[in-house]
Amino acid sequence: MKLQQVLATKGTAVATIPSSASVEAAASMMTDKSIGALVVVDDGQKLCGIIFERDIVRSVARRAAVHDLHVRHVMTREVAVPSPPADCADDLPRVPPGRGAPRGRRPS
Repeated sequence: MKLQQVLATKGTAVATIPSSASVEAAASMMTDKSIGALVVVDDGQKLCGIIFERDIVRSVARRAAVHDLHVRHVMTREVAVPSPPADCADDLPRVPPGRGAPRGRRPS
């Protein structure tokens, strides 16, 4: 499937959160929007990572005091950014093992 096809179906809106935001705020935003990840931006609105639900779950599993953590502490820093003419499958190998989007997500 081409990235342009995905964008035509899903739209181009991207949910972002500042790296300085709390992990609680990220979890709340994901819940409110029924999404599993947020693009993380720095103060200049530049991409600096992505936070997945599983990043938050790992923090809880490590017994971190989530209410004291900021997004920058738990986010995934390596982000693959394909260009629109790309085939989505072409970018899968660039996602670090164990760090990709969860499988079996419900349709949005």
